[in-house]
Amino acid sequence: MIKDTFFSLPRFINLCRKEMVENWRSNVLRMVLMYGVMAVVMVWNGYFEYRGTYNYQEDPAWVFLLVTFIWALWGFGCLSASFTMEKMKTKTSRTSMLMIPATPFEKFFSRWFVFTVVYLVVFLICYKLADYTRFAVYSLAYSEKDFITPVDLSHLVGDEKYYTLCRRGLEFGALISGYFFVQSLFVLGSS
Repeated sequence: MIKDTFFSLPRFINLCRKEMVENWRSNVLRMVLMYGVMAVVMVWNGYFEYRGTYNYQEDPAWVFLLVTFIWALWGFGCLSASFTMEKMKTKTSRTSMLMIPATPFEKFFSRWFVFTVVYLVVFLICYKLADYTRFAVYSLAYSEKDFITPVDLSHLVGDEKYYTLCRRGLEFGALISGYFFVQSLFVLGSS
């Protein structure tokens, strides 16, 4: 019998753990997909950026990599959000999901937490791993070019001294707010 009728933190933590442990294979495949797609795109771009004999102060691939960060965040974020209610596809899985001893709010919030908040952490890890893969490949291939470096995500927002994706924090805030709005539409669609 559930004594807390709305939210219990230990029950919520157990529900999140259950969600991640039961679906570990599909979650790992999604992580590998994210890493693989970003690594291929970054290495492919590096091939075109580094094959000349130019000498730069900054890595010329950073412009593309920062734009790729936002596009990949939006694309994979919407894909992740669309999987929020994938457990409700079949009658057996719906029955199994509904029989879990937790409140409906905890069930929805745990799914939302895993597919939006945990996704952001996993996305950052996959992005940096793909960037380090690009860096490793091209620092070995072009060892004489010392401007090849991993992308610095602090260049997403900044002043005009170097290339930035957004000039002011307000622009970046609008970009991230738009991301959360579009992702919420995909969560709604999966519900």
